[in-house]
Amino acid sequence: MATEPDRAEAAFAAGVTQRRKSLLIRCGIGVVGTLLFEPIFGGAFAVAWTLCYFAVQALDAWAFHPISSGAVTRVPAWRKALGCLTMFLSTAVYGAVSIPLWQAGGLAGGICAILILAGGATSVIMSTGGSRLILWMTLTPIMVYLAVTPFYLPTLGAEPQLIQAVAISCLAFSAFVFATHTVAQRLADSEREARRLSEQRNAAFEAAAAGKSAFIASVGHDLRTPLSAILTGATELARQAHDPGARSH
Repeated sequence: MATEPDRAEAAFAAGVTQRRKSLLIRCGIGVVGTLLFEPIFGGAFAVAWTLCYFAVQALDAWAFHPISSGAVTRVPAWRKALGCLTMFLSTAVYGAVSIPLWQAGGLAGGICAILILAGGATSVIMSTGGSRLILWMTLTPIMVYLAVTPFYLPTLGAEPQLIQAVAISCLAFSAFVFATHTVAQRLADSEREARRLSEQRNAAFEAAAAGKSAFIASVGHDLRTPLSAILTGATELARQAHDPGARSH
């Protein structure tokens, strides 16, 4: 039976692998987002944001390459810490685009910012592999950006009722995110446990098949030895029975 640390490490490795598979998607979304919102927050910010985002993605991929390549399931502590930092920075840089959208885009830009953050949170849930560590590293920045959303509304002259509704919506969405992750974690744990049991059964079957083959080979050898002597003697007796000279002796 796998221990809790073993399950946590397995979930972490699964999450790292999932994030590696979605690397090109994250980079593509970053490029598309920059092109779409560049008229709002300007070319200088767009270039700086894109360079930072791609640098973080490259560092993330390098830090966890031994795991994502399948060479190992664990990395040294310093490499894991570096990778966790890049996970945090990845969503921190991703969510940072919401700030100029609120400041320069007005209410329409704020709506785009909320949608971007909600999409990022959804993507995070699907890429954790059931790992709580990856969840907290990648989701914390997005939740912080969402938490400050109601504070932008007064600067735009929003009514108190709207601010309250937005704050409640952010809280409800956060609860939904954590509940969804809990369900996803249980499913991921069940899948890994089923895979582990299947591998154990396959190993037991292969061992039984190998034992059966060894037994048959041993029995065959044990039977061939006396049978060869019996057949040789029978052949000799048959030859003597048909040989008159041999019968006279």
